[in-house]
Amino acid sequence: MTEQDHTVKNQASESQTEPLQDTSVQKSEDTGPEKSNVKPFPKPGKMKKIVCPSGLTVTLRKMQTHEYDYFDGATERDVPTITTSILNSCTEQVHSPVPAFYSLSKEGNLDWMKVLTGDRLYALVQLRILSLGSKYEFTVHCERPYCPRMIHWKVDLDEDIPVLDLPDESLEALSANKPLSFKLPDSGNVVKFVLPTAEIEERLMKMEDNQFQTKITAQRLLHRIVDIEGVEPNDRSTFLDKMDIDELAELQIAMDDADCGIDTNIIVQCGGCKASQEVSLPFGLTFWLPSTLERNRRRRRRSRSSKE
Repeated sequence: MTEQDHTVKNQASESQTEPLQDTSVQKSEDTGPEKSNVKPFPKPGKMKKIVCPSGLTVTLRKMQTHEYDYFDGATERDVPTITTSILNSCTEQVHSPVPAFYSLSKEGNLDWMKVLTGDRLYALVQLRILSLGSKYEFTVHCERPYCPRMIHWKVDLDEDIPVLDLPDESLEALSANKPLSFKLPDSGNVVKFVLPTAEIEERLMKMEDNQFQTKITAQRLLHRIVDIEGVEPNDRSTFLDKMDIDELAELQIAMDDADCGIDTNIIVQCGGCKASQEVSLPFGLTFWLPSTLERNRRRRRRSRSSKE
């Protein structure tokens, strides 16, 4: 995702820790009859009020043990579904006003499957910071073919990850329940599209699991395209598949520029060959598990040689 036409802000400045407010939609709790002979459950941990890139404002609580257990036996492909479920559980309050393009249940709950991917990713990063801290360590392979090293890197999720606000044009279109549009520079066709959500991404993952799927790039675009001016619905896939590559690039840039979220591309440097490379911040299992790198370092510091 590019930074063109977006406002980059620091995550830390837009989120703050504060108690729940009585004026907003809040989850109800049934405490039941008082039992003086039973010790109470642990009180909920620290909570954090965040403002997502679209303006959606929610209060999150720390992850709890039973939610941490969701990752037991999970694969990398399970992570998006698991984290969306955890986000639903950890959202304690939805503050008013809610953006017009989001709807709440009768109980006042927000379904993160239907929330913009940019808002959801931002909220997940904030939940990770709240639950495990802002320091995140990960490893990637060096891209140089002659360098076998793994690159160990650390980022501060509060300081190093730029946030991309939802552009005003996109906010206006979504609030009016209208798709966004882009006129192709060569053909002149107007393409109308929507911004991604977890629901769209889930359908895309199922499509990519089909080993017989063809026209992959066109099919990915069609999951977000709702209309192409002058092209019949059944012909959209062929139209996109035969599009010139430079025009395809212009369309993809326009769709990215209309979106919001976080810029997950960072530069890392190999400690061996000193080469730099751009990587996408890993949001897999290691993002949600306590740092094994730090744990292993502590164990090595505590250990002594068997020869002693």
